Amino acid sequence: MEEMFIIMWIVVISGVLYSFKQFGDKKYSTGMSDAINMHHSGALKYRMVPTKNGKNKIEIKVNGG
Repeated sequence: MEEMFIIMWIVVISGVLYSFKQFGDKKYSTGMSDAINMHHSGALKYRMVPTKNGKNKIEIKVNGG
């Protein structure tokens, strides 16, 4: 009986972790699609800005924001 309880919890926890992973993947894909559309329409502007260390940093600006 105790083994079934442990197996049941493992299945439930695995399902929850899988659901969180799928949710994160979907949000990432949606955000990436939005950024590509904003870039294509001209609403997203970015430029390279040198830092004090000599490295480049990306400055992103959203029109209207």
